[in-house]
Amino acid sequence: MIISHKYRFIFIKCHKTAGTSIETYLSPLCGQDDVFTPFGIPEHGHQPRNYKGLFNPFNEIFVTSGNNWQKPIRDFRRKNKFFNHIAAFRVRCRVQRKIWDGYFKFCVERNPWDKALSHYHFIRKRFGIDVSFDTYLKEGRTCLNFQNYTDFGNPNKIIVDRILIYENLNEELQNVFDLLGIPFSGRLGVRAKGGYRLDKGPYQENLNSDQIEKIKRIYQHEINLHNFEF
Repeated sequence: MIISHKYRFIFIKCHKTAGTSIETYLSPLCGQDDVFTPFGIPEHGHQPRNYKGLFNPFNEIFVTSGNNWQKPIRDFRRKNKFFNHIAAFRVRCRVQRKIWDGYFKFCVERNPWDKALSHYHFIRKRFGIDVSFDTYLKEGRTCLNFQNYTDFGNPNKIIVDRILIYENLNEELQNVFDLLGIPFSGRLGVRAKGGYRLDKGPYQENLNSDQIEKIKRIYQHEINLHNFEF
């Protein structure tokens, strides 16, 4: 995730939505005082910085009514103020209110049928989990993102200012970057984590009717939030 004081924005990173590529593109453009969290495999040009620090964990514990109170306490002790894929509600609890209220907050979401396929190929190659796609779905492996950009306990309340759609990423990034004053030529020029899926064909050609329905059931809430269609 990113907190840019230079451009006054907060980027919430969702899974399998080009988040690493966006962070890598923005890293050299943002200020040295801005926050960039690290991710598993370093990318050339991406400089993690300013993500360690103390914060008040009781803000988070109060918001969650003590649900999973160990997480903010553990992060506080380890000074893990910000981390990769941190949920927006946690960021809201860990930054000054004037930053949360005054900065433009955005993330990216993706069509769930395409996202599920991408996530499946990612975990197979990255973690050596050699299972069929049907087994992947049966075992309940998912790439749900809605908790990253909705309020705690209220999955219908989106708390970021804008959710970009992955399928129109370049056009939507151009719009947001123009708003923020960030230089952009229309393409990121970075494709991080892009080598995991060997079959690059349309997802519509790679799913059978049973798989289509299973993904629809698993991702029903995100489908409803964004009016996604197969």
